[in-house]
Amino acid sequence: MKLEEVHPELRAMVESQEWRLNHLYWIEDKEGNLVRFRMKPAQRKFYHRMHYRNEILKARQLGLSTFVELLILDCCLFNRRWHAGIIDKSEKEAWKKLEKIVLAYRCLDYVPDDPTDEDRALAQIGAEIKQEVPYLGKPKAGEVRWVNGSIVEAKATVRGGTLQFLHVSEMAYVSARMPQRAKEVKNGALNTVKAGMYIVKESTHEGGRSGDNYVMVRQAMANEAKAELSPLDYRFHFLNWLEDPEYTLDAKFWDTPPERDDKAGWAEREYLEGYFAQVEKFVGKLTSGQKAWYASQYRALGPAGIRQEYPTTPDEAFDVMPESTVFGREMEWLQSAGRVGVEFEPQRRRPVYVSWDLGLSDYTCLWLFQVGADGKFYALDFYAAKGEQVDHYVGVVRAWESKYALRVTRHLLPHDARHQQWQGLSVEGQLKEAGFTVKSLPVTSSLQTSLQACREVLVSCVFHERLLYNLKWKTEELPGGVRCLQNYAWQPESMKTGRQEPLHDRHSHGADAFRYFCEGYKLGYVGKELLYDAEVERGAEPRVALGAEWLR
Repeated sequence: MKLEEVHPELRAMVESQEWRLNHLYWIEDKEGNLVRFRMKPAQRKFYHRMHYRNEILKARQLGLSTFVELLILDCCLFNRRWHAGIIDKSEKEAWKKLEKIVLAYRCLDYVPDDPTDEDRALAQIGAEIKQEVPYLGKPKAGEVRWVNGSIVEAKATVRGGTLQFLHVSEMAYVSARMPQRAKEVKNGALNTVKAGMYIVKESTHEGGRSGDNYVMVRQAMANEAKAELSPLDYRFHFLNWLEDPEYTLDAKFWDTPPERDDKAGWAEREYLEGYFAQVEKFVGKLTSGQKAWYASQYRALGPAGIRQEYPTTPDEAFDVMPESTVFGREMEWLQSAGRVGVEFEPQRRRPVYVSWDLGLSDYTCLWLFQVGADGKFYALDFYAAKGEQVDHYVGVVRAWESKYALRVTRHLLPHDARHQQWQGLSVEGQLKEAGFTVKSLPVTSSLQTSLQACREVLVSCVFHERLLYNLKWKTEELPGGVRCLQNYAWQPESMKTGRQEPLHDRHSHGADAFRYFCEGYKLGYVGKELLYDAEVERGAEPRVALGAEWLR
């Protein structure tokens, strides 16, 4: 039976891809039932904004990967010699996605129980499609072929050949755990798709603000400023949990307050009420049902888990610390305690320090700290540059002193500052000539001991808002101080052996400069200066702190 003989009014509709996607294909729902596919709001939103190259940052379980597989199937059936690829975090996961394509193809002529006239007509259309475009041989592991020359391959990575459609799923997972394979996908697989053909890269985010996936997502976000995208530009799509109307519960689960003596319940509610108030400034009014659903997930996943799995904004997903980060737990705690991104003014007459990490051909980083009257360490500013001479950084410090109306008490330098030559004189010598009080630290006896000192100091730190932002140095963008600490990571190989070593990358220099401040504190080089407290304000003589005990 020909298509024009089956409900002639449907014949014109079959020419519409959007209609085909909403009528011809079957999928398994979350309960394992066979159901006819209908686009959900998030899927429809993506489809109507789809570009040649697409970068999707999404919440969990929005059905994007299922939709993309049906889109691939439709392109293969209605185009000759359409070559598509599916890449996932493992070959097994990629094959699972291919199975969705096989299921949808096999069910094109499926007639459900108690069918309607439309069910019968759509099954007849599906049967005609299968007759015109049958398999070329039986589907095999990782590959499906049709007689029209179309092929779908599912692998852990793809290199070589030319694709008309590539689906890359969970690149963030791969980037965070298998960085070498992420580079293979970025440099190899993505380049198999020529201009004017299609790439859909979709993932929930993990890995913080580092790794190939984060770089690609940020590049796509930057493209939003362009008036027009080229066929090689990625369009950014952000699909948050609010896109799914199923993410809701009975309103009573939010509208009913906790019991009077439930302190934890009231603390959670106070936090969530503040969070929802901020969210509503950007997305509009939330229903009590949406609030109840989010609160249930917050309790189940915790603050970090819900930001990663069900982000409301892209920054929420980016700010979740990856498992491989050295200070992930401490930075998460500081953020939840409201110690990160704070606005505050320098305190009068309190000790101030600059800690350095030195690099001749690499990055040099400086932190500006003040020890507060409350014993906390206030990170006022951060700077990084590459290839500059010592006098450049002297100028940075002088500018800080002028800006904040303070005088640096002491500079803390790594041990090689005594010997490292810049313009024929050691860094330590040049800083002394500039009039600074300087202390070069001894060689670190144990990296793990040094990192533990950092953890102890971190919980007493407060980071100014300006330290959240990246720095512009010439044509390069460098991570700010907070980003350096958030993304200071272990080498993936060292985590497998148990002998953990930090990764030497663009974040490690800022983290090392922070580490030298912490080592200086543990060695007693922070806190031995004259303390100018309230007694001094009243005219008393300043007292001398003994060691670092006064900070505790």
